Amino acid sequence: MKASDLYYIIKQDAERLSVYKSQIEQKMLDDKDSSSIGALMTRYNYQSLQEILNTASIDPDFVIDDAQFSDFEDSIDHYMGLYAPNDVGLARYIKVISAYLAFIVHRPLHPPGLRFSDGAEVYEKDGSFYCSGKKAFIKEDMSLCQYCVCKPAPRQGFK
Repeated sequence: MKASDLYYIIKQDAERLSVYKSQIEQKMLDDKDSSSIGALMTRYNYQSLQEILNTASIDPDFVIDDAQFSDFEDSIDHYMGLYAPNDVGLARYIKVISAYLAFIVHRPLHPPGLRFSDGAEVYEKDGSFYCSGKKAFIKEDMSLCQYCVCKPAPRQGFK
């Protein structure tokens, strides 16, 4: 499929998230001074949502592998079934944002600067993105890491 076609679908879905968007805005107000993983993810995902809503189209257009995108949809549905099984709004929100980040703008699924509880981190160096947890996280069943632009990196000494 063309990236422009996927972007059109993503944008339509994003526009339908108005009720959920107000919940996210309130959560951001509540967590405005927090540096927790959840607060960092909320801000990063919301910024991506705003970008989707405020961008008319993508240029240049390119081709996205249909089979890879279908596998991504299965993986994200699996992920949301595990971590938010009863939250349809959150599932749609995360799916929209993740598809945009992984397939349209090729940015990490987690914000650069995020440090996971196990010490792994996502960071940018010399114009490339790295995740020191990717080698471990990608082994998980139906891991979303396979769609993330981050390159694997050692846990220490690389940065």
